[in-house]
Amino acid sequence: MPTLIDYEMVRMIVFCIHSKQDRVNHIQRLFLMIEDLKIQLQIAKECHLFQNFKLDILANMTFSLSKQVKSWQNKLQQRTNQNQQGY
Repeated sequence: MPTLIDYEMVRMIVFCIHSKQDRVNHIQRLFLMIEDLKIQLQIAKECHLFQNFKLDILANMTFSLSKQVKSWQNKLQQRTNQNQQGY
């Protein structure tokens, strides 16, 4: 059963993809949620709460999602810079 953070993270991904209004805020919020998840995974690793292979899968998925969100942030920043320069 998904936890609240799982549900909220999935909702935020949908907002980032489909919502043009407040996209910057949605992406920033998702970025913070992922950073929080990374910390939770690190604590779980140190407390041996997962089998190593399961933790590796979660860590890889989190890393991939983090890269995607960072790409979204960079793309939005480039657009903002271009708009400010009058392109």
